[in-house]
Amino acid sequence: MWKIYRITDEAWEKQLSWDEVFASGEIEIVEEFDTKEEALDACDCYDPDRYGVTACDI
Repeated sequence: MWKIYRITDEAWEKQLSWDEVFASGEIEIVEEFDTKEEALDACDCYDPDRYGVTACDI
């Protein structure tokens, strides 16, 4: 299962780094996909500074 995730609004407003975001759990799942290709294609519609793709549970 592939997931598109994003930084929460609160973390975004605080301008936390990606390390701080992951350490504090300030991540939300936006969408889930069966394949990597589907997730990467869908992620093209999102801001790369705030969104990402992973196959891991966050």
